[in-house]
Amino acid sequence: VYYINTSSHKKVEKVLKEAKRKGGGGDAPENNVEATIKGLKRNPSVQGVIMIADNQATPRDLELLRKVKKPIHVILCGASTKINIDYLNMAYATGGTLHTIEEDIKNLGSMANGKIIEVMGQKYKFTNGEFLHISLP
Repeated sequence: VYYINTSSHKKVEKVLKEAKRKGGGGDAPENNVEATIKGLKRNPSVQGVIMIADNQATPRDLELLRKVKKPIHVILCGASTKINIDYLNMAYATGGTLHTIEEDIKNLGSMANGKIIEVMGQKYKFTNGEFLHISLP
């Protein structure tokens, strides 16, 4: 988990490059929620979290999501044909949003049971508090 408290985009860029250089730990799952919780503990007054996530790397710690009391706004990288549904459900569960290079999905909090949304040409049905992928890949 990398942390920086600054208003300088140059310093943020430096930490991002360091994280990228040290990344690639050999497995795809990541501790996204653990990192979010640690960041929120250091900055309890923030109104939300912007998470830059790898669509190919599923969060391994989703059971911790109930501890997050702020909206998570997910910027999903590497989503070329369909999105990793765990990030869509993470954004919904926290009252956040999901963004790809193609689309911005903002009204997740107003989802009614049975509603179907389309993201990147794929359909997702909201059922019992979570999204399910219903299109063929």
